[in-house]
Amino acid sequence: MKTKALSGLDMARTLRWYEDKQQRLLEMIPFAISSREKIPCSLRHAKFLQLTRRDLTALWLLFPEEARRRSILRRIDGKPATWFHRDSLASEIGPFTTVKPAEALSLTALVPSYTKYRRFKKSGRLFCDIHLFNIHSLTCPPAVQHIVHAEGFVHEVAHSIIAPAFYNNGYLLKLPSGEIVNGFDWLGMVFGNIAEKHSPISHYAGVYRNAEHSFKKNAGNLLTSISEEMAECIAALLLGFVFCHDKWRQFDPFYDRPKIKQLVHDFLHAEHILASAPIAESV
Repeated sequence: MKTKALSGLDMARTLRWYEDKQQRLLEMIPFAISSREKIPCSLRHAKFLQLTRRDLTALWLLFPEEARRRSILRRIDGKPATWFHRDSLASEIGPFTTVKPAEALSLTALVPSYTKYRRFKKSGRLFCDIHLFNIHSLTCPPAVQHIVHAEGFVHEVAHSIIAPAFYNNGYLLKLPSGEIVNGFDWLGMVFGNIAEKHSPISHYAGVYRNAEHSFKKNAGNLLTSISEEMAECIAALLLGFVFCHDKWRQFDPFYDRPKIKQLVHDFLHAEHILASAPIAESV
């Protein structure tokens, strides 16, 4: 069971697909656009990044204005290349990571990105930092490194928008239709219930599903499972591609799930409002 779970964290198949389709993928990703606007967060240890600040700004601007306004992103941190440790296979509490290639589960079992959350003690305000891990030349060529970081960054920004709805009590959203919903209930009972009727949006999202496609719910995993599915859906919508087993969906991620596409669109364009209006019941 442990080996099966960890196999979803090895990016070998994803990296091969990125390399095979790299020309088309690089044309779809908006690198280094000219814009007066800059990503509104600090950047540390840029030497570890495969993306420039202009690249990051271009990807940030893929998100609708309302979604950017709701983001709790504070900082982007570059980190050294990191892999899942080979001892993770024998551990019940792992996985563990390492910065030494010789200790890696495999050279393609890399950690591309991560979102770290914190709350200010006085205000209780939730914020997050995105960690982007350098991608070693032993793992994949430079063009693929750029694609990995681009998809990973969009995925993590998505988490910075999802997290407030899941972890701030009474977080209200006004959908484009004008309907006001509780963010927690809407994500779990509307998006989650409908998404569960389909296969995972991506290969990575499948790590958080059971064999019959249901979200993993043991040990408090349900929120994580739904959050990862939504983050992957957002990345697929904004970038226009996704690595999945269904070849028909790789460049048309929502061709068999238009309702999910609409839900993701509505979530990204929703406005965060204060509790001053009746809340629609989620069904």
